[in-house]
Amino acid sequence: MYLEELRTLLARHARPEWTTAIDGVLISKVERSDPPAPSMTGTVLAVIAQGAKRLALGDRVYEYRAGQYLVASVDLPVTGQFTDADPEHPALGFGLTLEPSVVAELLLQA
Repeated sequence: MYLEELRTLLARHARPEWTTAIDGVLISKVERSDPPAPSMTGTVLAVIAQGAKRLALGDRVYEYRAGQYLVASVDLPVTGQFTDADPEHPALGFGLTLEPSVVAELLLQA
């Protein structure tokens, strides 16, 4: 799937609460860059389709932009913020919650 197609789909299906009808699937649409806020990463695969996101874990900072992804394999406390977001070009992201037991089962089958 091309990045532009992903942007179109995410913009069409984004909701204010980031959840979807599919458990474990998250869609984000952020129209402004807010100050960094503390949160937990969860075990997730996160893809940015437009804009950028910055996460700080202790003194390390990770930034990923459109076409890049982040995989968090354990639940960690981070400080994060979407950047490069405005109403005309909102940050768009897709997240897939990873279930460690399911991932382990897939690895054993492989």
